[in-house]
Amino acid sequence: MKSGKSIIFILALSLIFMTILPQSSQADPLDNWIAVTSGTDNWLYGIAYGNNKFVAVGLFSTITSLTSPDGVVWTSNTSGSGVDVYHLNGIAFGNPFGNGIFVAVGVSGTILTSSDNGVSWIKRTSGTRHFLYGITYGDSIFVAVGESDTILTSTDGEIWTERFSGSFYELDGVTYGDSTFVAVGESGRIFTSTNGENWYLEDSGTDMCLTGVAYGNGTFVAVGQSGTIATSDHGINWTVGALELTGWLHAITFENGTFVAVGESGRIFTSPDGVSWTERTSGTIYTLEAVTHGSGKFAVVGGLGTILLDYDETPLDPVRIWRAHYIDYYKKIQDAYYWAWDGNIIEIQALQFNENLIFDTNKTVILRGGFNSTYSTNPSSTTINGSITISDGTVVVENIVIM
Repeated sequence: MKSGKSIIFILALSLIFMTILPQSSQADPLDNWIAVTSGTDNWLYGIAYGNNKFVAVGLFSTITSLTSPDGVVWTSNTSGSGVDVYHLNGIAFGNPFGNGIFVAVGVSGTILTSSDNGVSWIKRTSGTRHFLYGITYGDSIFVAVGESDTILTSTDGEIWTERFSGSFYELDGVTYGDSTFVAVGESGRIFTSTNGENWYLEDSGTDMCLTGVAYGNGTFVAVGQSGTIATSDHGINWTVGALELTGWLHAITFENGTFVAVGESGRIFTSPDGVSWTERTSGTIYTLEAVTHGSGKFAVVGGLGTILLDYDETPLDPVRIWRAHYIDYYKKIQDAYYWAWDGNIIEIQALQFNENLIFDTNKTVILRGGFNSTYSTNPSSTTINGSITISDGTVVVENIVIM
């Protein structure tokens, strides 16, 4: 995929585009989601927010992290000196000793830390070769979980201690709440700990694989195979429900009074209590692997570099024309073109758009993409899918990726 470079096209005849732009609506919070141009086709498995930055991780060292201050414009960062190619499955932000750091975990016991918001990374010694799938931070402790019921803890992200390991099962997710760590995994396994050192196997009431867990509104909620939902007040006694899905739910988070769960085939569900759930329209068919909240919005990552933002908390006018004495904002590129004057520059945020564009006026217009949510910089690119018909005039395209 092209990204980070200006692509200039002088359009005089016709050109075929593609994009995705949901219709804006604020009737129901979290009912609308918008795709962002991530700049990568690699799978993204984890996302976290801290120090006013989103950081996403996934396959291969070329995308050890993708960072963004607002969730709209993303910058790719390599793993740094001395770090080879690692597949990363999860990430968390913590603030040990007042020093905010991101910690990412992955294959063969990989643990990487970053103290500069995901720009550079240092490999740490985990003490295990088991794959690590999930990580959280709570009570001044990082807890990572993975293959063979592996549980590791660290107070600083650098030195790690193995707390449990040796079975044939897999732990996929972990969270902290109500002064308790809860780890979930294969065959309905749930472990709890109040100090990160001593762990106890609980009766989940299900043998379905549990892949994600979150705490909010006084309730732990675990999600997993076939839409399985398990809830608990304190992490010990669990009640099992289900969405009766054919696929999996992979991750869950809680913020602003709402649980958000994501999974296969672009499925997104929200709930105020972990019991009653509403399915949302994500606009994608790709598997969604992780979800977090930051900068006033929920952010989701998944297959083929997919990044989604909850559209109700993002600027609803992602296209604008800067005129001499005022600025006009628009929801669609086509609308901006219609109202543009000869020589105007149309500025577009680094999102993905779905429009069939018709340029049929005798004027020269510049389409300049890749802007952040405040239009202050455009270091990234905008993705457009659809079609364009040009019967008159000239169009110059900059920082636009045409799929």
